[in-house]
Amino acid sequence: MKLSAGTASRASAKTTIVTFLKSNGHADRKVGEVMETYDYDKFKFLDLNRDPDKNNIKAIKESMKIKALPIPIIVNEHNEIIDGQHSFYARKESNLPIVYLVIEGLTIDDVPLFQTGRPWKDHDWLKLWKGRGNQHYVVYEQFRKKHRLGHWTVVGLLYGEEYPKNEDRNTIWRKGIFTINLLNEAEDLMHKVNSVAKYLDKKLILKSKKQVNRNFIWGLKRALTNKKFNFDVFADNLTNPKAPKIQNWADDESFVQNILDVYNYGLPANKQAKMS
Repeated sequence: MKLSAGTASRASAKTTIVTFLKSNGHADRKVGEVMETYDYDKFKFLDLNRDPDKNNIKAIKESMKIKALPIPIIVNEHNEIIDGQHSFYARKESNLPIVYLVIEGLTIDDVPLFQTGRPWKDHDWLKLWKGRGNQHYVVYEQFRKKHRLGHWTVVGLLYGEEYPKNEDRNTIWRKGIFTINLLNEAEDLMHKVNSVAKYLDKKLILKSKKQVNRNFIWGLKRALTNKKFNFDVFADNLTNPKAPKIQNWADDESFVQNILDVYNYGLPANKQAKMS
């Protein structure tokens, strides 16, 4: 087959590029070898890796009933599983051989990089950094369990709402640089929240966790920054049947106004707190 001048030119250029890449170390090279074994006991699990998900293991086993593809798990030179612990359990429980690829030098720090299909969740990172002795994550967990709050509510209350340049709350949490900056303030706020919880509408309490609506918490936090706002007066007015009631709002700004309305009940205009 005869090539046109343009096609021949492109083919020549491609050959030149391939030759250049090969001569500069870019040719295909062997970086590992895929192996297969029934020796399940030779493999080890990293203590700080996330806990296996039984549902995920079950799903993989069901898929293997159709066809058990020889997709390798990734281990390091110590046979510690870096990626594929769910596949390992699925194959072991199905009496199938473990297909694996050894890549030397990998550690727990590399594990999250493999989790593109099922990324690490917040509690997985908590396990990692707590296991490494980071006391900020230990205190976070204690505070969260004590007050039965959601993850990001706790992060905001303990860390604050200002983040370093080029960082956000996700990267701070995952990098292990989350710090406890406002523990006393957060404990004081939650003491106030819990002291008035019994006077709030039941719709503001999540039954499953007995948890106060997070928007109410943030609304009260904002109201407390108002110099005219007095929490004790607010708490007293919550028990007053004639005063406005706290409603179930979808945002903290509406809660702030509602809280101030309750506080302002019966006060002269010059003593009332206004939204800033």
